[in-house]
Amino acid sequence: MQDPTSRNIGSPRKTRLLGAGFMCLFVAFTAAAAARGATDAADQPSAGRSNATRSNAALLYIDAQAAFKRSDYEAAADLYQAADHAGFKDPIIFFNLGVTHYKLADYDAAEAAFATASTYPKIAPLAIYNLGLVARKAGEPGEARGWFQQAARQRGASAKIRRLAEQALQRSPRERLVKPAPLDVAKPGLRDFLTFSLNTGYATDSNIYRTPATAYVDLAQTTAPLVNPQVQSGTFIPVDAHAEFRWGTHADGHFSLRYDFDGSFYTDSSYDNANVSRQELSLAGKSVRKTANGYKYFSSKFAVTRTDERYYDRDDGSDQFAGPEDVSARLGRTRYGPRVYYHRKRGAFGYGLRADAFISEYDETLDYLDLTHEQYLAGVHVSYDPLHNTQLRLTYDHSERQYDQRKAKTSGGIRFTTNDELNYLYDSIGLSVRQKLGSALSLYLDYQFTERRDEFEAYDDYERHTGRLRLRYRNRRFSAAAAVTHRIYNYPNSFTFDLPSEGAKELESTYATVELGYRVADRYAISLFAQQDLVSASDPRSEYAKTTLALSLRWQL
Repeated sequence: MQDPTSRNIGSPRKTRLLGAGFMCLFVAFTAAAAARGATDAADQPSAGRSNATRSNAALLYIDAQAAFKRSDYEAAADLYQAADHAGFKDPIIFFNLGVTHYKLADYDAAEAAFATASTYPKIAPLAIYNLGLVARKAGEPGEARGWFQQAARQRGASAKIRRLAEQALQRSPRERLVKPAPLDVAKPGLRDFLTFSLNTGYATDSNIYRTPATAYVDLAQTTAPLVNPQVQSGTFIPVDAHAEFRWGTHADGHFSLRYDFDGSFYTDSSYDNANVSRQELSLAGKSVRKTANGYKYFSSKFAVTRTDERYYDRDDGSDQFAGPEDVSARLGRTRYGPRVYYHRKRGAFGYGLRADAFISEYDETLDYLDLTHEQYLAGVHVSYDPLHNTQLRLTYDHSERQYDQRKAKTSGGIRFTTNDELNYLYDSIGLSVRQKLGSALSLYLDYQFTERRDEFEAYDDYERHTGRLRLRYRNRRFSAAAAVTHRIYNYPNSFTFDLPSEGAKELESTYATVELGYRVADRYAISLFAQQDLVSASDPRSEYAKTTLALSLRWQL
């Protein structure tokens, strides 16, 4: 039995940003080219190409390889299947899964995996040979002999495979030959290069405009009116789709061109201004190289993202005006820029970095309301696995956000036109704990502290504490995920309603989600999603409660 193995446009700022984007793609290409390892025995298939639609698929595959190497075959089988579900497209995964089931003496499952692997020309001879080994173990010597003969005659079979097959034939009892079923040995199809998925369904929203639940006095207006908010509920159609075309430079890396769309569209036309949609087109490069004691992962992409949403009055859902001017379009925006990520794993230790830079251009309304800005981020992380199923990660990020026309506020909370443009600096430090509870269940605990500094007169400084608990479960058919996120914002220099007499501004938010999924068939899955939002604040305009429920059907190519 052969085991899985490894092969060893505008302003100068915008021009620089675009140039950095294309440069990061070039770096991805060269890093991917450098990641090519040495092959094993000439006739033995490699650990495969990481043409995953997500980096998670590649990492799951690497975890599966590691589990196999330490003879934890049950975990390896679960991880190979999880990598397949996550989008790992190289057919070597079916071969390795077959080997794993063989080690577990699950010969029916091994036969099914090898049969799938045998439909791919590059690994068909070895997969057919292993089908013979499975048949022999299952007490079917005649069927085994048929597979060995087919392996020896298989087009593209190497000298080593032919020799192994001939040796197996000499050891096999001379029983009546049982011819195996014909195999569909075809060239790689469209699904090996193109992925597409569409997820849509029906959902309910208890608070469409995130409206406060109780009446309040609006002290931000000179007349201080009493406001009676009107909470409105409704139903909407969620849509989530993506298409990705991949092409590989070699066995350890690939490029991809990807389009993503997600949106929420309310069924009642009177709520059209609450519709939200987001589209992203990205060009990316990824490389995963397995090393003697870990792996190297590198990715980069340049993305252009368009978001369409409206600026509305949260008290009643009406469009917003600034005097006679309709400014409800001020939240529509286009964002573009590069992003790079690197991670190196050495035994129990890991480290890496990430960086991104982007421009967000908001649709034109009034200059003083323009939110157009640039943002730059650089971050580092280190990780340590004290136990096989436990990982600790420490992160640090620094970023800067510079607004083009938005003015900062004075220390008294007034935004004069003579003030400097708004400029924020962010520093974040985070600690994460990941605990695997068996092969299918994982627990995540995250904490992050973020400090924002207003570079003008510090009025909008804040400190944010974020805690998150997540649970994930997944097997071949069923998946479940639950998460709770709690954030606390402290504004040491800001006032409620921007009035010193109302005290310091504070805000807390809690978001809880549950999602259940069931894979009906290879291309179809159904899911049930629920989310509860609770926001409390010293400013009553920011408070709201909201419940969302959604039932969706997912189809993938």
